[in-house]
Amino acid sequence: MLYSRCTTSQPAAQKEPPLERKDGRRPDQMRPLRINPGYLPHAEGSALIELGGTVVLCAVSAEDRVPLGVYARTTSTTLMPR
Repeated sequence: MLYSRCTTSQPAAQKEPPLERKDGRRPDQMRPLRINPGYLPHAEGSALIELGGTVVLCAVSAEDRVPLGVYARTTSTTLMPR
């Protein structure tokens, strides 16, 4: 005689709602990005970059000579104020 095993029917697996971040974005959604080039008038290159609540100011200055007081003894880059 064959016996069949009784199984209790389980409700279908419920999908969990997608996680939301504190600012309401989905896990696969990036923060809003804004780039404002030419932000500083006296730098050769500049941009104000905003990514969500983070704001970064990038500026580039260039000269065709070694600034006074700095000796060209190393190949590493040195950040110098203008």
